[in-house]
Amino acid sequence: MGSGRRIRWAERENARLAAEYQMALAAWKQNEQLLEWYHDRARSAQPVSPVEGLKLRRNERVLWTAANVGMVEVPETAGLFSPVHEVYSPTRDTGGYAPLTYAPSSVRDTGFVAVTDTRVLFLGARANREWAFAQLNGVAHGSHAPMTVMRVGNRQRLSGLMFPTDKAPMFQFYLSLALAEYRQDRAGFVAHLAGLLARHRTRPPLMPAPVLPAQAPSGARLLARFYFGRPGAPLWRKLTPALATVVGLLCLCGALLPAPAGREGTSADRRPPAAGSALTASTDPATQAVTPSPTPSPEPVVPPTTQAASPPPAPTTTKPKPINLCGAPQNPWNYNFCSGGTKIDDPPDDFCSYFDCIDNFWNGRGYVIQCDDNMFSKSGGIQGSCSRHGGNKRPLFR
Repeated sequence: MGSGRRIRWAERENARLAAEYQMALAAWKQNEQLLEWYHDRARSAQPVSPVEGLKLRRNERVLWTAANVGMVEVPETAGLFSPVHEVYSPTRDTGGYAPLTYAPSSVRDTGFVAVTDTRVLFLGARANREWAFAQLNGVAHGSHAPMTVMRVGNRQRLSGLMFPTDKAPMFQFYLSLALAEYRQDRAGFVAHLAGLLARHRTRPPLMPAPVLPAQAPSGARLLARFYFGRPGAPLWRKLTPALATVVGLLCLCGALLPAPAGREGTSADRRPPAAGSALTASTDPATQAVTPSPTPSPEPVVPPTTQAASPPPAPTTTKPKPINLCGAPQNPWNYNFCSGGTKIDDPPDDFCSYFDCIDNFWNGRGYVIQCDDNMFSKSGGIQGSCSRHGGNKRPLFR
């Protein structure tokens, strides 16, 4: 590649990197504004006036209402989360979000929903349903579908609500706020949102380093990039050209390969050869015509027999042995209760998606420890840890 082409290549690459950085920066700023709005809303939200026909209990307050909401019943989902502060994140980069799906037949009713400081109440055209916070033991928000499922101890079937797309984020927020009000811990919920905002501000997109003309790839690398995409391209971008090539080669080979033995030919193939014409050899060795020799052979030629090849043995697969976590819940980091490990003072952001955390888990300044009620705290090594959960039980190790 000449110097002029290298310079033009560097200019194009720098322009592309600058455009990608501006897009990432705009998305980061948008999420920052979103976190700020919900943080302020958590501090200032007040009860609203109940709608006509809504029967409330004594001292019950309504925080949010919405109409045109569907009530769904779905099969039991193993990936539910504990109804704590950490289950909610306005930006959905952490929290209790799962790829929930539903069938149209699972929608049982449509109606009105109200979120109060003690329950979620659904008033449908056929019947009413409530999810009392005193019985709530599992919740999950749809990462793609605008729905939330809630499991309560006094009902066998798992059910939830399907919202219009613009109302689902508000329900998720007010459900978390209502749970905080029920526990009389709005300050903890506000602190949770403040922590999400603080962590977001420490992770702005980085300005990419400028590309120099000397970094221009060679001709072979340019061909590879054209064929497989730039480094970091998605997997489908890398596999699609290779799959297309394989399919093309298979089609080409299929066109060039001879017809299989025993295939019926056309009417022209079945016509006997004209008198005096030479026989055309078949392309199939098993049916190839043999031209008689002018001198007869003294003995008949016996074709060699070939032994049918035995089929290859079926592959055996061995399942990997599960890792012994010494009683700890299954998790992608293999955190465990086995002695001899290292205590964890910097758990990942989605730690509480796999472990049952106490409400103020992220306010802890120690290492991760399990309380006597099997909840997890981040105040290990600090006086008073797990004081409201029966005391300390054991630390978690990596």
